[in-house]
Amino acid sequence: MKRISGFVMLLALAGAFAVWAQPKNYSGLAKIQKIYVDDKFGGNPDGYRFAQLFEEELRKNGFTPVDDPKEADAAATGTLTFMNYTEKSGAQINIWLKDAQGHELWNYSWQDRVKPGEDTVLRCAIQTGKKLRDDKKKALHGGSWH
Repeated sequence: MKRISGFVMLLALAGAFAVWAQPKNYSGLAKIQKIYVDDKFGGNPDGYRFAQLFEEELRKNGFTPVDDPKEADAAATGTLTFMNYTEKSGAQINIWLKDAQGHELWNYSWQDRVKPGEDTVLRCAIQTGKKLRDDKKKALHGGSWH
């Protein structure tokens, strides 16, 4: 019994810090180029910083960040939160990309452990930019999101 509950605990911990995404049809991403990034992302200093870093990552990954939501093909909003535990800490990004009518085109959630000496906010921005780029490539080529 102890082995089973230890195994279940191990699976739960592994899942808590793994990349998480629901399989969806993100075909709407194929036409997205210009993205407005909401600068709040949780309304805390790390959230504001994430928004700035995410704009840089959008540029690196072939998108064009814009300052005016009226010029955008889609708007990115979300939250960046830090979870503090006794022995471990984690960060989670939740992000949504919506068109001008408010229809969700894409969403992504990612959790990571906070590692001493590493820039967790930057790592979240890099991971999110790459995921958006990869999902747009899939949309352009009719791929699946499994």
